[in-house]
Amino acid sequence: MTRLITLFFLLFTAHISAQNIFWISACSAQSFCVDANSCAQGNVLLTEVAGTNCNSTQEINYSYKIDLQNNGSIDIQSDADTVSGSFVKGTHKVTWRATDNCGRATTCAYLFTVKDCNPPSMVCLNGSTQTLDAPLCLGVFRASQFVLSYADNCTPKDQIQLGIRRLGAGVGFPTDTSITFQTCDQGAHTIEIWAKDANGLTNQCNSYVLVQDGAGGCACITDADVSAPVCVRTAINTRLADYRLRLKVVSVGGPGNPVTKTILKSTVDSCFSATIANLPLNKAYRATVSAERFFNPLNGVSTFDLVQISKHILGIEPLANIYQGVAADVNNSRSITASDIVETRKLILGIYDSFPNAPSWRIIRPVANPNDLSNLSAIKDTYQFAIPALTTDITLSSVSFVAIKTGDVNQSALSLDGGAESRGTPLLLSLADQYLAADEEVTVPIRLRESATLAGWQLALRTDPTALQISGVEDLPDEDYVRSADGTLRALWFDGHERNFAAGDVVITLKIKALRPVWLSRALMLNPAEMNSEAYFGKIIRRPLALDFEAAPAGNTAFFPPQPNPFAMETRFQFRLEQPGEATLDIFDAAGRLVHRETALAPAGMNSISLAAARLPDAGVYAFRLQAGGQVFTGRLVRM
Repeated sequence: MTRLITLFFLLFTAHISAQNIFWISACSAQSFCVDANSCAQGNVLLTEVAGTNCNSTQEINYSYKIDLQNNGSIDIQSDADTVSGSFVKGTHKVTWRATDNCGRATTCAYLFTVKDCNPPSMVCLNGSTQTLDAPLCLGVFRASQFVLSYADNCTPKDQIQLGIRRLGAGVGFPTDTSITFQTCDQGAHTIEIWAKDANGLTNQCNSYVLVQDGAGGCACITDADVSAPVCVRTAINTRLADYRLRLKVVSVGGPGNPVTKTILKSTVDSCFSATIANLPLNKAYRATVSAERFFNPLNGVSTFDLVQISKHILGIEPLANIYQGVAADVNNSRSITASDIVETRKLILGIYDSFPNAPSWRIIRPVANPNDLSNLSAIKDTYQFAIPALTTDITLSSVSFVAIKTGDVNQSALSLDGGAESRGTPLLLSLADQYLAADEEVTVPIRLRESATLAGWQLALRTDPTALQISGVEDLPDEDYVRSADGTLRALWFDGHERNFAAGDVVITLKIKALRPVWLSRALMLNPAEMNSEAYFGKIIRRPLALDFEAAPAGNTAFFPPQPNPFAMETRFQFRLEQPGEATLDIFDAAGRLVHRETALAPAGMNSISLAAARLPDAGVYAFRLQAGGQVFTGRLVRM
């Protein structure tokens, strides 16, 4: 019984709820425009439609209330089913009520707005011509110049905004009230002129501008040049010639495609400027300036540098400045270690033809405190400049570089890649001259002729490859000498603590094999083309080495083979006299004819006679005879 009552109640409730009244129309906010000739009011027409499922006659009654300006008060009430008539401009609220014959009702409310829908009216000028005159070569146009008339139904004329831009240069109302044309804008241009009222309504018309050069003094410039003035000097403040400046300019913003340009310019002067031309205007750029030099890696590098690196590492005598530190850091590790000694030794001995990890020259920015060697990692080799917007030719700030020869710790390399020369009288290396039979093998000790306190020495020897062969070396570690297949020997020795040598002490011992009968002095000689043979004393003194074969034991007169031989420009005959006297040099051609004679008074000690190639008739083989101190020295001379 209870279940039957519950079911009946549910069916009755569903029947009652199905009899509803509802809105068929949208019953949502609407907008209306003010009248064409008015800014105060506009015609409004509102109507809403409701539906019902009442079983009675399908009749619905409507009423509405209107709150003008939506301020909370009811200003209009009506039982009509339509709102019509003129309403003042503003936003109003309408509330509708609908009832059916079953006594049910429904309501809805929304806002309706009467607003200005009319944009400003405007009449534009058809076009204009602008002549660009030097020196400014500019033409500035205001939007008002192209509007013959404009007005608005709601906004006073003085409150109407005008805007202008090139056709297609943007969307929406322009932000500019004027437009500028320059020399590169010559020709016809279509422009947009806009007007906007206080309600944000806009109107637009198009016109054109013909830009022309009046007197021909307004050339179109679309690009500009960037120049970099540079000076390079050595670490000892001498001028540096024959280097190459690198200027790189990269765009970092602005219109158009990215731009990267690099110029490499060589110079024979210490100071000069490089220019990258024809860079597009109105772009931002980053400019990088550096310099480089690629001359002989061995220039200025000698065992003397090994001495100084060794003294620095041992703490005996630290390097004087950071530029010497950069030169010593041949492996580019930002530190000075025994590894730099190993690498430099290999270059001197010809195992390397260049440093594997560093350029021949390093050209770096000057250091504020050169005496501080603690921060090799702070060394910089470039300058960088920011160019926010390139609008004309510019010259970057002048920059200075310091050129450092890698490996040249004592800074002896010259500006013109010549290398420092040994100075002073030669330090003699004595060895007994002897006649060798074919296939004879001998050990030849080379001794100091005088006592000396040495920090190091280096020498290069060569043989006549048809007569002699250096088969081995004694008295030196293997890493301190190199024998080449062409008969050349490079050897060196150094000691950071220095060493005292007595006259007659052996500095190096050679193992030599004769390939044919020959005098030792005729087939073994120094090789200046490979390396300067020299000895090092203390901090700055270097003296050339010379071989003394003790060719004439009587009277302490000694002769030395001419160097170089063969020669192209000049050769020198060196000899030592115990007493002053006359010396005569005779040169004979292949037929035995005397072609040159030179006589001079020679003082006691070392002497030298120079012979220029121009003194001989032609290139070829000659015989020489040098008479001095009652002795005669003869041999063969080759002019190339």
